[in-house]
Amino acid sequence: MSTAAAGEITGLTQSIHYAQHLAEQAETHGPDGNEGYLAHLAAAGVTGAGLVTARQMQNAFADAAAAAAVHAVELDKQTSVQELYDANPDAGDKTYLATTGADPAAAVEQETPMTHEPAAPAAPRGHYHPDQPRAADGKWIKVGDELGYADGENVHATGRVVGAGPVPTTLALIDYPDDGINQKGAFVEVATPKNGYNAATGEEADGRRYCPPQLGPDEAEATAGHLEELAGMVESGYRPPAPTKHTRARQRVEMLLQENRAARRDRIFVGDDDVPLTTGDLLKLLIEADPTMSAPQTRHAVRSHAAVAAGGEDGTLWLDLEPDTAGTWHVVATAVEGTESPDDGDNRQYTARHTPDSARELAAKLRAFARAARRRGSGSSGGNDH
Repeated sequence: MSTAAAGEITGLTQSIHYAQHLAEQAETHGPDGNEGYLAHLAAAGVTGAGLVTARQMQNAFADAAAAAAVHAVELDKQTSVQELYDANPDAGDKTYLATTGADPAAAVEQETPMTHEPAAPAAPRGHYHPDQPRAADGKWIKVGDELGYADGENVHATGRVVGAGPVPTTLALIDYPDDGINQKGAFVEVATPKNGYNAATGEEADGRRYCPPQLGPDEAEATAGHLEELAGMVESGYRPPAPTKHTRARQRVEMLLQENRAARRDRIFVGDDDVPLTTGDLLKLLIEADPTMSAPQTRHAVRSHAAVAAGGEDGTLWLDLEPDTAGTWHVVATAVEGTESPDDGDNRQYTARHTPDSARELAAKLRAFARAARRRGSGSSGGNDH
């Protein structure tokens, strides 16, 4: 688009047209303007991350279209100001609002200069590092033994975010030494225990064993990003369409293919007999039957691949949006062993509910714990992360 060059947009009217043009163009690439694209990808054999990123791309175009439309509306509100300056061009220095236009840089130069220099960023105090994650109040997040379970051997820090209750989300900084036999490396364990949980013993308060997922630093960072995205959805008033059996089946098949636990050419069996369908055929049918495909996807499965690669246990942290019995929407997190579904009856007891604020608090703590895990993994466990 040639109009993208800032030097060619010299007036308010042109700016409005430019924003409107961007909104129209972006809308054609969003879910509503190109709804057949995902089905085309599925028919071509694309699965897993290929479909997920396609949905994310379409949603990004939809967001861009909405932002451009809002920008055009806000510019249009200022046309009355433009008309005044058109009638009295010497009344002020609002060069950019003049219909004839001028160099935008010149308009900037005519702005009233600042009377004070902006305050320089405060230098970090103590041993805090400038990239240490901060809480919503701007304070650095402490990575310490909040729950009192650190044993100095494998568990080196713990944390908790209660959220909307009653099930909390707990974190533990785990570091296994390299003994040549067992799991090794530093991880962030994320648990959603129904009865309390001691990361050092691996037991809930009632003595039941619980093996929540232990995420690598990158996996913990990805989880934080999902939490922030979902928190924004709740705050914006977005309400996802109710998932159907086709939605859940499609998500399960996509995960199996993405993790190479099934192949697209695998035949579908019913009992001892196969039917004339492959896994790829089944996925295509599920995508066509899933009414939620054109909507932003809210369910995320963060897998503990790093821990498995290091010789540890398999696990999944499921994230989604869900209303409670009163109709209040929350960000929900369910930490399960292996790839168990969060919808299974027993796992429903291990679902933590978070408000947008507590979801962001959890995201910030996850980033802090991920940073601490990286430092331990790199052999730099000294210093102060709290």
